[in-house]
Amino acid sequence: MSCVFLRFKSDRWTRSLYTLRYLHASEIRPSKSSHLLKSYFELGRFARPTGTWLLYLPCTWSIALAAPPGHLPDLYMLALFGMGSVLMRSAGCTINDMWDKKYDTLVKRTKDRPLASGALNFPQALLFLGAQLSASLVILLQLNWYSVFLGFMSMIPVITYPLFKRVTYWPQLVLGY
Repeated sequence: MSCVFLRFKSDRWTRSLYTLRYLHASEIRPSKSSHLLKSYFELGRFARPTGTWLLYLPCTWSIALAAPPGHLPDLYMLALFGMGSVLMRSAGCTINDMWDKKYDTLVKRTKDRPLASGALNFPQALLFLGAQLSASLVILLQLNWYSVFLGFMSMIPVITYPLFKRVTYWPQLVLGY
């Protein structure tokens, strides 16, 4: 059972005394902004980190293999690629939901996604995608120009992957090329 402590200033005394009162969790009403934040959190699939790990682990191996023998991998690069993995995976999920909004409403497994359920509208998702891609660009520009070029080229399969789900049963092949 969770509770929150609230402090109230007492006017009875000349000195300010604080009293404590228990507030049960059921007495706290979530605000509209908390529902909106929860919807953005669900849109980016931040609670399901499997895709992020699948993107980040090859990066860590590459960074570790590029380190000089006997030295630890570059922690700055590990942090950059970690943040980039979180942002780009969530951007890919946002793009997927934007493309598949019409289809997600028809499928039982996906009908509760924020865009399909109406918790977020298309302009809100587009603004969220813009924020994700802008933050990703800031991270990408920390790397050399060849890596920046490869980063931009990797957007092609990220954007087209949801479309290939309509054409083939193996859309992951698109991500593999």
